[in-house]
Amino acid sequence: MQMVPKFCFPFDVEREPPSPAVQHFTFALTDLAGNRRFGFCRLRAGTQSCLCILSHLPWFEVFYKLLNTVGDLLAQDQVTEAEELLQNLFQQSLSGPQASVGLELGSGVTVSSGQGIPPPTRGNSKPLSCFVAPDSGRLPSIPENEPNGAGGGRD
Repeated sequence: MQMVPKFCFPFDVEREPPSPAVQHFTFALTDLAGNRRFGFCRLRAGTQSCLCILSHLPWFEVFYKLLNTVGDLLAQDQVTEAEELLQNLFQQSLSGPQASVGLELGSGVTVSSGQGIPPPTRGNSKPLSCFVAPDSGRLPSIPENEPNGAGGGRD
């Protein structure tokens, strides 16, 4: 785990000219037993820190969406809400493949999961996002909208 920062920053942030876009990085760590852990990172221009999620689940689109949601909350100085969101998600269990997780920000962060939760709509609280768990019975795939396998892709 001590090598994670080097994976999160594949270049020297101090020497690179600032980029106007948010950059995403993906990497996979493989242990001696062949088990993989995936890293999903988000670096916003002008910041000195990187948001990173480590998971055994290769859920590219889900974790990028989550990183963007957390990044937006932090950019609006809503640190408490971001921490509450991550804490609630960590404790949330999914009911199975293709299960939905809905996130809403009202009097607190609401996390709900189940089959067929509709995506957030206007007018109901302050919807953040809706995630659908990929089918674990299928091979993972890198999202088509991420150039070069999401390594260095931009929003």
